[in-house]
Amino acid sequence: MPSLLGQWISEMRRRLRQMHGETEAEWPAVPPSVLLNPSDADFVAYRHAALALTWRRAGDDDTTGWQTKVRTKLRELLGIASGHSPTDRAPITGARLDREIRTLASARNVTMRAT
Repeated sequence: MPSLLGQWISEMRRRLRQMHGETEAEWPAVPPSVLLNPSDADFVAYRHAALALTWRRAGDDDTTGWQTKVRTKLRELLGIASGHSPTDRAPITGARLDREIRTLASARNVTMRAT
C-alpha cells in the first residue's frame, strides 16, 4: 500500500493537471492500491479484522454466556456504566408505574380516564 505522502503527491499532480485545463479523460487511471479516500483504508482493514465476539468463534452452545460477554463489551465501547440498561433495572410497578404513565400521557396530551 502506498504511503500517505505518495497518495498526497499523486493527488497534487492531478489537481495541477486540472488547473492547466486537462480533462479527466486524459489523466492516467488511479492505481487500485492508491486509496485517496481515508475511509477506504478503514474498509480494507475492517474486511480483514478478526471478529473476536462473533457467535461462530464462541465455540460452544452457551448463548447466555456469549450474550453477557457481548453486552459487557458493547457497554464498555459505548461508555455505558453497568446498571444503566433496561435489563439491569428492576421492573416499574405500583405507584411509580402510575406516575410514569401519567407523565407520558401528559407529555403527549392524552387525557386519562379514571377507572
